[in-house]
Amino acid sequence: TVAGLATGAIAVRAGYSYAGFERPNELLVYSQTGQETTYGAECLENVAEASGLGRDGLRIFVDESDNFAWQWRWYLRDYGGVTYRSLHDEPFDTSSEAPIDYDIAMMSQAVENANRDALDGFERVGELRHLWWFPNYAYDRLRLADVLSGAVSRGGWSTALDYFLWRELETEMQRSRGVIYVHETLAEHAAGCTDLRATSET
Repeated sequence: TVAGLATGAIAVRAGYSYAGFERPNELLVYSQTGQETTYGAECLENVAEASGLGRDGLRIFVDESDNFAWQWRWYLRDYGGVTYRSLHDEPFDTSSEAPIDYDIAMMSQAVENANRDALDGFERVGELRHLWWFPNYAYDRLRLADVLSGAVSRGGWSTALDYFLWRELETEMQRSRGVIYVHETLAEHAAGCTDLRATSET
């Protein structure tokens, strides 16, 4: 059947896309984390091991703004010293001279500038695109009249085929970006923390 062929084609394409490319234009759900999250998790593991602090000794702060923390609750489930809080709702306190009491601070870029003064003594070691989702513009103002008009126009069929066959969109996938800071005393263990990128060129 047509539905079976379409499902098979999507499964093959998704398998190919997920095998090694950080271009998730074949999302299996509405939104998902990116591969770079695993690079960040490997970075934290390396810092924990190389520093001698281990998973229980490493003090990690994870920002909950912009849906940044949801995937880290899984990746950091075996770490003993993790604090979760929204820096959007409760920024780091910069009124005192005492530095923040963490070895690693991870946050959404949406709150980075507002909290930069509190990160004195930390090095910015990597970025990651922590959340991808389908562009909302594709259906945000879609009306029944638009659907019916597209169904009988050449342009409408062309747009639908471009999307369903080739996943071509008018803009890139929407995404949220995050950043990883490591205290300067441990930063040597996090060099190139998220430099790896799975792209079609590599």
